[in-house]
Amino acid sequence: MGSYLSAKQVVERMLGNPGEGNFAGVRTTHTVPHAEGLHLAVLDIIKVITNTNKSNATQRLNRLKADYPEVFAQSKHFQFPGRGQSSIDVVDPPTALWIIKVLQYKIVDRLQSKASESPLTEENAEQNAEQNAEQNAEQNAEQNAEQNAEQIAAPELLEQLATVFGVEKSSVLKLRRRGNLFSLIDVAALATGRSTDYASQQIRIINEQFTAVREKITDCKFPGERQRSTPVGDIYVVVELIMLLPGTRASLVRREAASLFVRVYGGDLSLAAKIWENRETQEHLASERPEDPRRVFGEAVEGEDNEDESRVPSPWVAYNQSPHLKGGSHLYALGSRTHPRLFKTGSGKNPWERLESEDKKHKGGLKLFMSAIWWNEGHLEHLARKHLQEMPPSDLCIQGTEYRMTNPKEICEATDAARRQHRALSHDVDDDADGDSCCLADAKRRRVNLRLCEEEFDLQQRAHDYHNASQLRDLVLQKTKRDYNLEMAHKELEFEEKRFELEKRKFDLERRRSAGYLEVYSQ
Repeated sequence: MGSYLSAKQVVERMLGNPGEGNFAGVRTTHTVPHAEGLHLAVLDIIKVITNTNKSNATQRLNRLKADYPEVFAQSKHFQFPGRGQSSIDVVDPPTALWIIKVLQYKIVDRLQSKASESPLTEENAEQNAEQNAEQNAEQNAEQNAEQNAEQIAAPELLEQLATVFGVEKSSVLKLRRRGNLFSLIDVAALATGRSTDYASQQIRIINEQFTAVREKITDCKFPGERQRSTPVGDIYVVVELIMLLPGTRASLVRREAASLFVRVYGGDLSLAAKIWENRETQEHLASERPEDPRRVFGEAVEGEDNEDESRVPSPWVAYNQSPHLKGGSHLYALGSRTHPRLFKTGSGKNPWERLESEDKKHKGGLKLFMSAIWWNEGHLEHLARKHLQEMPPSDLCIQGTEYRMTNPKEICEATDAARRQHRALSHDVDDDADGDSCCLADAKRRRVNLRLCEEEFDLQQRAHDYHNASQLRDLVLQKTKRDYNLEMAHKELEFEEKRFELEKRKFDLERRRSAGYLEVYSQ
């Protein structure tokens, strides 16, 4: 068994000064043979910190489990040796340290609440001053615990980060953040699954090898005693850092990025719907819940300069007014960068392929981009174009009659008008159908009869073909049988001929032998 620290040494090294608690009485699993790793008994920690009996400590443990389920999700059940011992919760040293800080913070918070509710006299003020003097060493740790609790109190952010790295939420409890800046050391430690020293070393290596990344990193000092300047960065720097870090967890992000890269250049249209769904979610969060942790991604995108001419703009509107026409063609509008008022409307199952073909047709001179898409509403193309009258000037030398001089707002209004007109025409067709029901019924009956005749003719044709095929198969079978009989008869004749030849030879042999006997007898 390796050399392990005692529970008291573990707490002293991680917490600095554990206070007056007797942590030597905290049971640890490394003292038990065949136990895996070092874990501390949570019940013993609570008894030491709160200076209470086992029953009260059990109640506090149950309240902690209810308040912080994500922390105790990684706890284990262990039964220490001894008579009458039951299975209790044990945790690793980092989780044990977090529990100690939270308990200390709760104790100080309760004492401060009692002090604010009851006025102090001169006599009990001196007593409280002595008590506060004894607890000064603990208050700094308690304040740090409060700040850490505030930083990790967003369960949605914990869940998102845990999903990205493929770990449990309890693994991201120590991730520090100030505004839109994240502690890169904490991120590196989480992405590599190693210690903060190893994370700092990896950040130094990345700074030496990648100058562009080093220029984006700044330093920040988080609140609390003995806090040093820590490298921090926004969400872009965080993602870029994860891409450069080694380890299995970081490889999960790289694998997801590779899949996204292939889907983008492969033209996966489901990404467009997902992007617009995320955009609507970000707009809702910006107005209703600006404190939501997911806003860190929206704020990073919204803070960019969207007027950059080097970037291809995405469709600014994508409607889905006809979900029942799933799988149909889509109505789209292409805009031109070189001529801001020049637009082309069209329809097709793959608008992005049409964009590429149109750009190649004009040899890139128009610098076309996708301005708008109306999913499954390609049937509105001709009606919508009738509401756009202004043709492009002849000096532009535009190939195609679908181009118009307009703007996105007018295109949307024309599409809405085309949609209303299409619905009105559908209603008119229904009304006419009621007036001409007899004619339509006769025509429908004739079509049904014609279809039945066609099917009957096809059936007869297939029966005739089957009969001919059966006769042909019988003839082939008879010919094969006759050929087989002839071959067998021929072989039988050959066999008889050979047998006759053998009998003839035998007869000749007997005759010569008899002649020899007569010649000998005559002599």
